[in-house]
Amino acid sequence: MNDKEQRPWYENALLLAVAGSIIVVIGQLAGTVIPLMWGPEDMSDFSINLDRTFSIVEVQPRPVPIDKNSSSAGPVNITIEDLHSILRPYKFNVNLQAFCDVSDIYVSFTKNTKNQKKELTQEAKAGETLYVGIFTNTTKPGYYPIIFQGTGSGEKKRNATFYLWVTSHEDYLRSKAENGSLRLPKLQMH
Repeated sequence: MNDKEQRPWYENALLLAVAGSIIVVIGQLAGTVIPLMWGPEDMSDFSINLDRTFSIVEVQPRPVPIDKNSSSAGPVNITIEDLHSILRPYKFNVNLQAFCDVSDIYVSFTKNTKNQKKELTQEAKAGETLYVGIFTNTTKPGYYPIIFQGTGSGEKKRNATFYLWVTSHEDYLRSKAENGSLRLPKLQMH
């Protein structure tokens, strides 16, 4: 018989390396995929994504009613993303609300852009996109953070921050004239 046929299988280095790699891959799958698929329900999770993170509006020369002639940041789309959509989909509702320290900023949610009914809080499911209206009648220029918070099952809370930049009409025009676009000043929170 030839020498190769007489050696036991464990003396072949290549066969040992392949067998060891297969064992490691199976161990990794057992440690990550299996707990997600058959583990506890709270392993599913969600995130909140904004289609943009800031908007620029001009300051109001004088306070106006929030529903008439107020500055609008334009529509912002918020999407509830399912983090484990294939292995462990997030099946619970997420309650969205917005927080801002300034009383002159109003945020409303709607699920349909044609729907005129605007809500201060909105419930959504993973995969849904909400349309958000941000309005202000503030007379003070500056950066104003708006925190969107989603509360899901088991009190899971996820946040996304949007910045509203309120600038004076003169600064808006001056900045546009200088370089054709708005320059963002140093961040000054209010």
